[in-house]
Amino acid sequence: MQFGLLKALLSGSIVFGAVLPVAAAAAERDLATVTASIAPTEFIETIPPQAGSEPFGRATVRAPRGALWTKLAQITADIQAAKPALDRCRADRQHCTEAGSRFADIIDQAAQRQDRTRLELVNKRINAAIDYTTDQEQWHVADRWSPPLSDTADGSFETGKGDCEDFAIAKFVALREAGTPAADLRVLIVRDRSAGDYHAVLGVRLDGNWMLLDNRVSRLVESTDATYFQPLFAVASSGVTAFSAGDTRLAARVSPPPHPALQKPVATTEAGTILTRFHNFAGALTSSPQNSPQV
Repeated sequence: MQFGLLKALLSGSIVFGAVLPVAAAAAERDLATVTASIAPTEFIETIPPQAGSEPFGRATVRAPRGALWTKLAQITADIQAAKPALDRCRADRQHCTEAGSRFADIIDQAAQRQDRTRLELVNKRINAAIDYTTDQEQWHVADRWSPPLSDTADGSFETGKGDCEDFAIAKFVALREAGTPAADLRVLIVRDRSAGDYHAVLGVRLDGNWMLLDNRVSRLVESTDATYFQPLFAVASSGVTAFSAGDTRLAARVSPPPHPALQKPVATTEAGTILTRFHNFAGALTSSPQNSPQV
């Protein structure tokens, strides 16, 4: 998930609606709309689907603070820590590592292009630069967000590996460095109905429309045409937002899976790891604002 991707995070929280306790059987039924492997303990009502100016033509509301915000604060710090070395590399290739040179080349070429051709270059080049690998396979953890370059040399361009949020993070950084405004970038967490799993892509606003940069395809897709995606969260420099629900309720609190086996990917497709451990990452919805780290 792979945000993201960057945040100077804001404080505050929102009230979605009344918290509704649900029976276990009902929770399991509702759960099917979120993930097949998580047992929610509570649900809250949300605004119904509303048209808006965010990706997929939807409205969003600020997500409650919690683990998702913390994870994004960490990836932002990782990216900022690596930026001085990237800047030196772009100024003089003699100061580059091999990975830094490859990433800097993408940024510099993208900076020479405009609009759609910039997005196409970044999408294709980064898709080719990283081999899809689950976090479990690479890091032996359920979910980890990696920057493209790291001051500890374990970024996705340095290892050559990453899962879908790592592709999205690398594209976010490349486009931001190439001159695309941060306000026009979103890391999008979605459920891919066509693949039956969870996924992360980068959304980029272009001429008022949101284009999707996906590690699964080389072509750009307009978000409103991606009806196979159910949008869940958007991550931007300004923070984390939740999409107006496609159904009538949004899982607000989740508990860890009752059995370790449920932490395994529900599918063997490339996005099988991103939200199958929804309790780790959308634990953003488990922590109260007053107990959450301030970032």
